[in-house]
Amino acid sequence: MADKNQIEVIVNNLLSNAIKYGQENSVIGIEVLQKEKTVIEISNITHQAVENPENLKGRFLRDSFHKEGFGLGLWISEVLSEKNNAKLSLHTFDKRFFAKLEFDRL
Repeated sequence: MADKNQIEVIVNNLLSNAIKYGQENSVIGIEVLQKEKTVIEISNITHQAVENPENLKGRFLRDSFHKEGFGLGLWISEVLSEKNNAKLSLHTFDKRFFAKLEFDRL
């Protein structure tokens, strides 16, 4: 069980980041899987590789390339994920950025 409004905040933030920080005219990937766990994964191609993407979940942190915003979106998403028994993980491969929200069951 999860709070619908809080999950909406998380997904909206992840999509907003994918749009804001993605390369122009690139495709944003959205995948929802439901097997043993429910997984929502959003991916996009960024302008440059992001080192240590998990660090972006810290309060007031952003990577050095992006100067917009207050650096709270991923931190808020992390806190809300924990409150809803979900795990938010961030990783990169080349210039593709992945945000994965994983629930035991929804």
